[in-house]
Amino acid sequence: MKTRFRLLLPILTPEYAADRIVDAIRRDRRRLVMPRLVYVTWLGRLLPVRLFDAVMEFLGVNRSMDDFVGRMDH
Repeated sequence: MKTRFRLLLPILTPEYAADRIVDAIRRDRRRLVMPRLVYVTWLGRLLPVRLFDAVMEFLGVNRSMDDFVGRMDH
């Protein structure tokens, strides 16, 4: 996976994700959103579709999995 803007759309490590998931379970949270920027993405749905698509293209969301080849065996 790749990301164009690491501060906005970080690639989460398995360890980080697992820690957040376990913490959410311990706190009996009903919802966990990762990364935090996703909390505001609903605002993008207020945009016209073409503009929303252009923003996603600019952020690199549409190409984040272009080079994905699957899990590497150790």
